[in-house]
Amino acid sequence: MKTTNETKAFSVEDFAPAWGAVVMGTGVISSGFSMLARQQVVPELSKVFAAIFFAATILMAIPILGVTTWRWVRHWGAVATDLKNPVKGAMSATFAGAFLVLGVIFGRAGTSLFGTAVATPFVYVLTGIGAALTVFIGLMFLSDLFARGETATPMITGAWFIPPVVTIVIPLALAPVITSTSRFHMDMYWTSWGMLGVGSTLYVIIAATVFYRSATNKLPPQALAPTLLIGMGPPGLVALDLILLQETAVDLGIASADLTSLVNVVAMGLWSFGLAWGLATLFVIVRGLGRLDFRLSWWGFTFPLGAWVVAGLALGLEVFSPIIYVPSLVGLAILLVIWVVVVVKTLAGMRDNTIWE
Repeated sequence: MKTTNETKAFSVEDFAPAWGAVVMGTGVISSGFSMLARQQVVPELSKVFAAIFFAATILMAIPILGVTTWRWVRHWGAVATDLKNPVKGAMSATFAGAFLVLGVIFGRAGTSLFGTAVATPFVYVLTGIGAALTVFIGLMFLSDLFARGETATPMITGAWFIPPVVTIVIPLALAPVITSTSRFHMDMYWTSWGMLGVGSTLYVIIAATVFYRSATNKLPPQALAPTLLIGMGPPGLVALDLILLQETAVDLGIASADLTSLVNVVAMGLWSFGLAWGLATLFVIVRGLGRLDFRLSWWGFTFPLGAWVVAGLALGLEVFSPIIYVPSLVGLAILLVIWVVVVVKTLAGMRDNTIWE
């Protein structure tokens, strides 16, 4: 339904599947400050900012996940149509990603604020829901994609990175609760490795596909151009997974601390590749498209950069390298500026009814 000024009014049935990216892009900032607090870098101030963005994530998640859940229940036909779309189907995975990021921040900032006894059940529930949705959405999207077998090359976009991204987030959510005293700790540990393997393999395949599409076709339209930056996220997430899973393995007594150096070398390579992808993507977008009009897809600038930043903060402390740590701190500052800009533009779009287009 169009209003008199030709803008589209809010509708639950037409609620975009990409809104989960708002929760993901806000939650990752809380994770960044939680990492700084964990490393005793201005710990009190870092804890305050982690708590602020934890609260902001919750406030954003309640309406977004509430409306999306209602849409899945009340308008399944529209959801099923989205899952069959090469772009919207991939973006639907942000619904799962939002739950998983909530699990991540409850395991970090939530534990600091409320204690382990209160936060841990939330981690289990949110991660469980997110993991189930990840598998369901991934199977629905990929099965239809392969069954159709005739997706036009221009329909291949950076949004395809989202299913691998949310799969790789699962180990991050589980890592804080995998302890020798937790039930099924070994099951969760090996499940984390399984999800890391699935997500990273999908990323490699999709990265090659997106690279081929970019080399042989024109850039995607402005509305989808920011999705190309999503490719920056998985290398950082995989690096962070490796660091945290190695720490967990040492704590559980199933791996030697001698392997840490090797893990850090691999993580360094992945983090560097993420940086290269991000810089190359921004150069291509600016050179090829120039100034971008605001769209909901601008939230695609936040989580990938945040994932790379958090990985750099963790890795920089592991290897005691300012070459890694300082750019990560700069990245966090840039992320804060981007987040403020995108939030302001999103609120303006909601006020003017232009965000629903």
